[in-house]
Amino acid sequence: ITIIIENVSKYVILLSYNVLIVISILIEYKLIKVSIVVKVKVKQAVVGSGSAKKAQVQHMVQTLLQLPGKPQTDAADALAIAICHINTQHSLAKMTGANQFRRGRLVRVDS
Repeated sequence: ITIIIENVSKYVILLSYNVLIVISILIEYKLIKVSIVVKVKVKQAVVGSGSAKKAQVQHMVQTLLQLPGKPQTDAADALAIAICHINTQHSLAKMTGANQFRRGRLVRVDS
């Protein structure tokens, strides 16, 4: 993980460091799942083009989620990542024939 910190107070840096420690512990004990997200793939999933501009991502997030207004840039990015993740999980379920999640894994359960 690379963190670039510019023009922030020592308090924010300390808080960020403490958050990273907590996240590291949660990952170590497998209490959270970490996914690697490539922005080109997110843009491609949401807009249809990996080279989409931020305004296009905002517009598509607003359209897909039927939001009353354009989300802020950071919010649009976060929502686009969520949309991409949900679509990926849904696609994996369709390809594998899985119909349930158990312990964070796709499984097929016959009725």
